[in-house]
Amino acid sequence: MTSANHIIRLRTNVGKLLNLTGMNYKPGVSLRQLFWSSSNNSQVVVVVVVVVVVVVVVVVIVVEVEVVVVVVVVVVVVVVVVVVVVVVVVVVIVVEVEVVVEEEATATVVGLFFLLLCLFSPISVSFQTSSPPTTSLSLYTRIYPKMFTR
Repeated sequence: MTSANHIIRLRTNVGKLLNLTGMNYKPGVSLRQLFWSSSNNSQVVVVVVVVVVVVVVVVVIVVEVEVVVVVVVVVVVVVVVVVVVVVVVVVVIVVEVEVVVEEEATATVVGLFFLLLCLFSPISVSFQTSSPPTTSLSLYTRIYPKMFTR
């Protein structure tokens, strides 16, 4: 299993990677909150919609192709780009996990499972660190209250 320091360094590396994509990562913010925050989602949606509309208009005017063909091509290109980005991010995270933890496939699987848990599970997992020199790691899980109400 990974130790606390390894997970802190992994989250720092993932945070740096996310900041390169324009997301505002801060220590103590769970990855799930970061990915699903309204500000990040709205920025991504606006950029994607503007790019798609501009590409469709330019292609229809310049090439004089039917709109349906252009829309199909744009959808295919967007899907391919999303798949490539996901693969690149996963590869970078796998490499970071292997470099930081210096173990074989077990560390990679644990790191990827932890990341998926942060992003998609109903349990919000977050790691918080205090300021040096008393760096400590506290794992807390918050299960939605609806799971406990009758």
